Amino acid sequence: MRLVPRWALLSSGCAPVVLIAGWTIAALLEGPRYDPATQTISVLAAYGAAGFWVMTGALAALGVCHFVTAWGLRPAALPGRVALGAGGVVAVVVAMVPPPSSGDHCATVRPSGSASPSWHSGPYWPPITASPHRGHCGPDPP
Repeated sequence: MRLVPRWALLSSGCAPVVLIAGWTIAALLEGPRYDPATQTISVLAAYGAAGFWVMTGALAALGVCHFVTAWGLRPAALPGRVALGAGGVVAVVVAMVPPPSSGDHCATVRPSGSASPSWHSGPYWPPITASPHRGHCGPDPP
């Protein structure tokens, strides 16, 4: 008996692939103007960047993947699923409101207020999805 649906496993596997492919393609389109050692991927999603549409699409797809994964992780604890799903929704919002393209370096790399909840909840969802019955095989007791 499969506890997590295949579509949830597929979405969780697609999330890193979509993000890495998006930033790689956007960086290639940007060319030597983008320096990954000193600039964030937000620069690639800024209006005016050569591949902003690629990075914006990748961030939106990443958010959808996180939300779909959270929806399908029914065996995981609800607080962790909510954190992962909320991070996905925020990623979609961030994709819809990319950073401005301006001469101000700080304006393009400073995380927006809408990104903060996503980046802050991201590392915490795995531990809070742990089932209180860790190590228990089979369905949770009533």
